[in-house]
Amino acid sequence: MKNIKNTLVVTALSAGLAAGTWSCQSVVEGHEVSPNAPTNVAAEQMLLGTELALNVAMQGEAARMSGIFVGYFTGADRQYISYEDYAVTSGDFNGFWGSAYAGVIKNCRVMQEKLTPLNNRMFIGVTQVMEAYAFGTLTSLFGDIPFSEAINDDIAAPAFDGQVSVYAGIQTILDDAIANLQSGAGSIPSGDLYYGSNAASWVELAYSLKARYYLHVGDYANALTAAGSGISSAGTNLMGNIANSVRGWNLFFQFMYWDREGYMTASDAYLPTLLAARSNAKTDELDRDLVYYARESDYPGGTYSGSIDPNWDPYFIGIGYFGYLSSIPMISYAETQLIAAEAANREGDDLTAVTHLNNARNANANMLLGFTGGLYGSGYQDYLLTDFAPGGIAADGTSTSNSLLLEILEEAYITHYGTIEGFVDLNRTDNAIGVPSRTATKAIPQRFLYPQAELNNNSNTPTGITLDDPTPVNQ
Repeated sequence: MKNIKNTLVVTALSAGLAAGTWSCQSVVEGHEVSPNAPTNVAAEQMLLGTELALNVAMQGEAARMSGIFVGYFTGADRQYISYEDYAVTSGDFNGFWGSAYAGVIKNCRVMQEKLTPLNNRMFIGVTQVMEAYAFGTLTSLFGDIPFSEAINDDIAAPAFDGQVSVYAGIQTILDDAIANLQSGAGSIPSGDLYYGSNAASWVELAYSLKARYYLHVGDYANALTAAGSGISSAGTNLMGNIANSVRGWNLFFQFMYWDREGYMTASDAYLPTLLAARSNAKTDELDRDLVYYARESDYPGGTYSGSIDPNWDPYFIGIGYFGYLSSIPMISYAETQLIAAEAANREGDDLTAVTHLNNARNANANMLLGFTGGLYGSGYQDYLLTDFAPGGIAADGTSTSNSLLLEILEEAYITHYGTIEGFVDLNRTDNAIGVPSRTATKAIPQRFLYPQAELNNNSNTPTGITLDDPTPVNQ
């Protein structure tokens, strides 16, 4: 796309972590102190660095790689061609594992140790929400992980807890976080990047995480209940990068433009094809396609790496989803509503499911309106349950309930664009919506591989795991 390097002042967040055993508290000699994660300062001074580390973990390499796996992006150059072919090694997962354990969980535990004697329960609650988010993402991708013995200086080789027990433990952390956030004891620092110290927003995020993780294990009743107290509007979405913030910018933009231009395109990706085919009397995907992706035919005059690129260019009317000032949700109101929709459907309440699906569609329409300014006028009208009945505009030829479920799952797949959760969702549902494999000889990966650093340094790390092995909750 159009060259704008000379017009930007770049402040990149360094997230490189050397190989080591990150699931215990110690890290590699010479790398104990990160400028983004200082541990010998007040907890208030650690918060921003930990939030930025969470951004890197959730919107960095893991999101790009998993996005290639499920057809959001195309691996086009160097090692990204191997991602396209699912030809990855354990070493490719060192960075995410290290960012989550050393950058997020360890720092959250350090802050908790500093805050407990001060009885600053509200701030502790914030750290517990971030800790739960990191653990939840780790277990969703790797299955069994160090949990009960993780981040402990006295345990050099922490045990790997079973995935089901990890999810149960995460729910306990989130329950404690909610109680702490609602206690009124203490305060959240003014430097809070995500919610500006608003405890109620952190509580909503905690409930959305509870809903997400209940959905992961198939506890639909509790997922529906938790979603009801989750993120209540797009205004409390957890945004990975704050627009116009001097503290950070869109990490996808940084990668695709500044760091590794041409490594990742969307030339052969599945999602652009799906968006082009999703059309009925109540659904027009033109706006979403124009916001998500860029083509020469759509935006003449740009410089493109592929025939279709993820839309990161801010010059074309400012509608690039990955533009350098664009804020991308990591957990959103739309996702929360889609969790509620799926949970209600699986619990046999399709009328409630349609309501939540429409809420998600309306939220996505408003998001697209913010990018396009209404220039194109396309979008979505509310569905009725009858639209999914045999012969309806959104029916798949089976039952009304199954047609509705497939629409919910497809909307979730599109909504998760740019996030790790799209990969998790596809495997959780056995790819019910039929996303094609990137290759003719291999299936879409079921999981991430245990990182080489952990295999080298922790004798408890499971061995013999392949990309084709589903995690325990998906078996």
